[in-house]
Amino acid sequence: MAVKKVANIKKPFEELETMKQIKEATNVNIEWEETPQETWPEKKNLIIASGDWPDVFYGNYILEDEEVVKLAADGIFIPLEDLIEKYAPNVQKVFEEYPDFKDYITAPDGHIYSLPTINAYQSPAPSAQFINKKWLDELGLEIPTTTDEFYEVLKAFKANAKDGQTPFSFMYGNNTYGIGGMFGSFGLADDNSKITVVDDKVVFTAMQPEYKEAVKYFNKLFNEGLIDLESFSQTREVYNAKVSKGDVGVVNGWSLSSWFGENYQDSGYVFMPPLKGPNGDQSYFYRSSATLSGKGSFLITSKCENPEVAMRLADYMCDPDVSFQASQGMIGGTYQKNADGKLEALPIPEGMNQAEFRHQDAAGANSFHMITAKYLENVIPSTSIAEKQSYEKVYEKFATNSPLPPFSMSPEDSTRISEIRADITSFVDENTSKWLLKGGIDEEWDSYVEKLKQMNVEELIGIYQARYDDFK
Repeated sequence: MAVKKVANIKKPFEELETMKQIKEATNVNIEWEETPQETWPEKKNLIIASGDWPDVFYGNYILEDEEVVKLAADGIFIPLEDLIEKYAPNVQKVFEEYPDFKDYITAPDGHIYSLPTINAYQSPAPSAQFINKKWLDELGLEIPTTTDEFYEVLKAFKANAKDGQTPFSFMYGNNTYGIGGMFGSFGLADDNSKITVVDDKVVFTAMQPEYKEAVKYFNKLFNEGLIDLESFSQTREVYNAKVSKGDVGVVNGWSLSSWFGENYQDSGYVFMPPLKGPNGDQSYFYRSSATLSGKGSFLITSKCENPEVAMRLADYMCDPDVSFQASQGMIGGTYQKNADGKLEALPIPEGMNQAEFRHQDAAGANSFHMITAKYLENVIPSTSIAEKQSYEKVYEKFATNSPLPPFSMSPEDSTRISEIRADITSFVDENTSKWLLKGGIDEEWDSYVEKLKQMNVEELIGIYQARYDDFK
C-alpha cells in the first residue's frame, strides 16, 4: 500500500497504534510503502511509469483530482461503485449523510475510482495570521488593522529586533504557512491553484490587477528588510523552531496550539484578523466545501488480486470510531470517553505540541478517514480545534471568493489541464518569486499576461468554467 508520509509522523506506519488496531481487527497484513511528502511527486511518477503498482494508493491527497480520472482511464485504477455496494456499509452511511459528495467523486464516465477523505473538523480557513503581542506591548503598539499599519509595525519590529529575530516570516507557496490569504487585502485572496470563483466566474488569480498590487506591496516589505529571506526556502522544521522560540514578529499558520500546545495563550502571540487594504478590501481565502478533503484518498489498482478485501479494509477504516482515531489519535491515548459517552481530548503532555501529541499513534491529516458532523456531536472539541473554530467565524465574514467545487473532470479535460498547468505553474512561480524579491512587476506585467495567454491560460479558464456551469 503506497502512502506519502508527512513530517509530523515519526514512526513507521506499521508501528502506529491506530494501524496496529486496524490490522488486528481485519486480519489484513498491510505492507506499507512509505515515501516522505517532499519526494512523493517524483516517487509517484516513478511508481506509475514502472507498471509495478501497489494494491492500493492510500492517504489524504495521495493523488490530485485530475490524476485520478486520467490514470483510471489508463487502466491503473478500477471502478469502486459495485465494491462499495457489496462490501462497504460504513461508506454508504457516510454518503447518505453527504449525498452531494458521491456526485463530487463520480467521474464523468459514471464510475467512482477513489474514496475521499471526509472530515467535518476540516477547517474552511487553512491559514491564519498571528502577531507577537509581547513585542507590540514592549513598543506601545496596537494590533494593526490595515496594510499601512502593518507596514509601520514591521518597521518598528525591525528597528528593535535582536540577533536572530525577524519581523515577518512565512513559507512561500504553502497554503497554510504562506501569504496567499493576505493577498485578499488587495481584492483577491490567493492559493496555490491560482484558480478561484468570483460571482460564478472562474478567475486565474495570477493575472489579475489585484494580484499585481499584492506582489508590489510585499516587494516593498522585502526591499526594506521586513521579511525573512528564508521564507522562500525554509522547511517546516526550521520555520516551527523560529516561531516556537518567539523570534518572529508575524507568522502565518494553522493555529497557535499547533505550535505551543494547550498553553498557547501564554505564547506571546495573538490572532490578527485580515488587514484592510488601500482600497478597503478585506477578503480572505475560505473553502466552503472543506468537509470533503482529498478526493483521491483510497484507490485500488488493477494489480490488486483481491479488491474485495481492499474494499472491506477501506470500509473498516470508515467505521466512525476507527476513522476518528486515525485522524485525531487513540481513544485512551489522546482522547477519553466520559461517563456520558462523549469523547474529550486529554491534556497535551508538557513539552509536546498538539501536532506531536496527535501523531504519536495516528497518521492524522495524512490518513484516509471519514468523520461526519453527526459523529462529532458526541465529541467535545479539543483546545486546538476550539481555537481554530474561533478564527473560522472571523474569516467567514470576509469570504468573497472561493475555490472551485470539488467536481471531477473528464479524462480529456484532465489531460489538457495537466498539459497547460505544467508550464504555467512554473512560469507564474518563477516570476512571482522574482518580483517579490527584486521588483519590476510594473515594467513586465503586460508582457507576462500576454505570455500567459500564449501558454493557453484562457483555454484553462474555459475548461473549468464549462465544467462549473454544468455542475452548479
